[in-house]
Amino acid sequence: MKNASSIYYNSVNCPVCGMENQFEYLGKGAYRVEKVDTDYMPVGIQWQEAGLEECHPVLFFIATCSNCFYSTEFNNEFRNWKENNQFRSYSLPTIKEKHLEELNKPENLLSHVGAALDPQEYPNETAILKLILAVFDELLNSRPSFLRMARYYLRIGWVFRYMSGKRPEFKLSDTANLMAGLRKHLDGVDTNLIRLSSALTNLTSFCDNNAEELYPYIDKLTKAGVAQKYQEFISEVISATEGVKNKQEQLRNLNERVLKNVSEAERIEQMRFQGFPNFNTYLQVLTETLPEIPLSEKDALSIAKNYYKKSIRSRKEIKGAVQEINTFYLIGELSRRIGNLKEAKEYLGSAITRGRKLLNEKVGTELELKTVKNIVDKALIQVKPILENKGNQEVKVG
Repeated sequence: MKNASSIYYNSVNCPVCGMENQFEYLGKGAYRVEKVDTDYMPVGIQWQEAGLEECHPVLFFIATCSNCFYSTEFNNEFRNWKENNQFRSYSLPTIKEKHLEELNKPENLLSHVGAALDPQEYPNETAILKLILAVFDELLNSRPSFLRMARYYLRIGWVFRYMSGKRPEFKLSDTANLMAGLRKHLDGVDTNLIRLSSALTNLTSFCDNNAEELYPYIDKLTKAGVAQKYQEFISEVISATEGVKNKQEQLRNLNERVLKNVSEAERIEQMRFQGFPNFNTYLQVLTETLPEIPLSEKDALSIAKNYYKKSIRSRKEIKGAVQEINTFYLIGELSRRIGNLKEAKEYLGSAITRGRKLLNEKVGTELELKTVKNIVDKALIQVKPILENKGNQEVKVG
């Protein structure tokens, strides 16, 4: 990434290949947010220094080995994986064997996606691809974490939403800039031609109206001839001006056609991603290897919702009533966002019922109860339009 004082590095050996990596992570206060969306996506990201404006913080959520592309969430659990006996003894051997087996295939997803990572040119696309790599490695586990998978896909949805709100700024090449400069000069010619026409018209009227005073010492016959000569000269200038106007307009039309072609060609070129017409086309190719690759925010949120539901059903990953209530809320909120209002009503209602029960019984710490109240309040706001049969108020996503 670009040099930034808010980016720090942590040295961790890859659990799969053993290579030491300097993983990037964000320091405290690296960015501020205006608000948090109803599915917890940070909105209105304001980076504290220049150079990171195009990035979403999710770019730093996943650690990806630069050698074998093993990827997982960059947290304390990963930083201290060598001290985690359960991970080293039970999970790692299976993950390592399957990961290296995939990596040794002539055409493999890991190398394909790993080679496409480019946080400088494509920070948000890279964030999504790192999450896809993390999904791939999580699925290699003999017991993949449904909750972790849901978190990965939820963040993919966030980045898609973030990207949809940022229109690409196409930069014109030197040729296009020159053509734009020519347009500016042609505008100047236009202005001067208009001034010339106006001046010639005024000159004609002036000569006609002031002939006696202009030529007081010339006889009447000669005076008429001189006035006629003036008229002829002015008419020739006016005629020549009209010809210039016509040619200038032809030049302008040619210039606009060239500029349009140059701009369109460069726009198409800048939309390309790693040799593909665009990022979405690239993702479609990846679905041949990993079917659950989302092509849009809606796809990602739908998959995330399904994994959150699996985590509820498994009854193994959810730790405590607060996390359970929040998971019910997220299932309902993601269902609402993708347009499944029946499921949204069911799970938002469950979050409200369970949350109110906890609040009434005052089970938990003060912080836990405050968290639950916030969840219940959000769920009430989201479910109200559904109960009032105002389905048109659901969030539309791509």
